[in-house]
Amino acid sequence: LFKACLLLGVQVFFGTEFVASQPTTQCGTPSWEVHCHLANSNHPGPTAPSVLPGVSILIGADGTHGSVARAHCLQLVEAGNLRKEAALGLVANYSNRQTHAEKNMRPFSLARQ
Repeated sequence: LFKACLLLGVQVFFGTEFVASQPTTQCGTPSWEVHCHLANSNHPGPTAPSVLPGVSILIGADGTHGSVARAHCLQLVEAGNLRKEAALGLVANYSNRQTHAEKNMRPFSLARQ
């Protein structure tokens, strides 16, 4: 899911928890207003605001029993035809903003893979 977000140019906020969402209308266009909570202040990247207005798509990466799925009453649908051979590999380069959290991170080449 993270790789797909990077490919589509989606802004990702680390250390943020989903609280709630509600449908709204901005300039006559239907959208979502998503409420977030900063769960961890020691993370790389930008800090998410408490309310994200004008959201077009809401994707939860916390599983079928996660907070996003529960908030929208989504049910589990299993797909039995997924194969390991169809996996996609991706390399992503991030700009280093020289924040304290980024300076304390281990390089990817030294991390376990």
